[in-house]
Amino acid sequence: MAKLTRKDRVNLVRQAFQDLLNALEKFSLSLESDDNLPGWVDGSHEPLLEFPSNPRKAAVIAFLQLTFLEGQEPKETIVLPGVLAASRKTIDLAHDVNKEKSKFKNVMTRLKQENGQTLEATIKSMLFEEYRKRDYVRKTVLKSISLSRLSLKQSYRKITILDECPSRIGWTWANTRGVKVVTVEEARHMLLKYEDDAGIRAQLGKLDTLPNDEKLAIVQDLAPHLRANLVFQNNDGSIKRKQVKAALPLLYPWLPEETFPTLPAKGVPEKKGKSERRLQRSDRKIEDEVFLPAIRAHRYARSPSEI
Repeated sequence: MAKLTRKDRVNLVRQAFQDLLNALEKFSLSLESDDNLPGWVDGSHEPLLEFPSNPRKAAVIAFLQLTFLEGQEPKETIVLPGVLAASRKTIDLAHDVNKEKSKFKNVMTRLKQENGQTLEATIKSMLFEEYRKRDYVRKTVLKSISLSRLSLKQSYRKITILDECPSRIGWTWANTRGVKVVTVEEARHMLLKYEDDAGIRAQLGKLDTLPNDEKLAIVQDLAPHLRANLVFQNNDGSIKRKQVKAALPLLYPWLPEETFPTLPAKGVPEKKGKSERRLQRSDRKIEDEVFLPAIRAHRYARSPSEI
């Protein structure tokens, strides 16, 4: 995207998004046409959407939902766990969707890096309008004009495609935190990006009391996400285990002689609450109280020898 005009960048993003929608539409039509193949989904974990009983029609709605629903939290994404057998054509088209998702993410990431949030927000609004115009998407997904804006997380996340049919599948919710270590100077630069007000000045003052070589931990609570625990039966009788992302239905290539995977009797478990454990990083403990609220920066607890 180097040396491109603003108009060229916008057109490049628009084309990448259109290519993604084209790939999604072809994949969705093929997925629905596999209606003679086995499949299962659990729509009980998504309160914002009412899924049809047909697992393939429900999966299409989830895969095509690239926008925030009314009442959806910014960190949350649409959830529809399940597993679907798919024809070779559908599997190939799913791989095409994933390629277009990568391309779209790359151009949007580059745009954000070069132009900041303002142009990104404008383009997201423009892309949402194009999304609404799509006849297939409108008939399949959009229920009202209360849908707001494009969700980049939902646009970027890829379809999980398995190479073979698992013998057993179980689901679990993972609760994680992201921790980024920064220097005092890096924290200062982050605070200076905010508008000058009393709160930011107070946090800059607190930062000035720290030694320059101290490290801070920026902590971000990540939304609970679903993972699938897969068990594969090898020809020699041994088993292989694998864990994959599973917020949306998993796809596996259908073979007539294979048996549909064994699923948990109680279905997919309910979402767990946030872990109450203290923040940890390697062998040093992160203080529970946030030190710089604007950037979610915590201090590391110091040992007596450091005081």
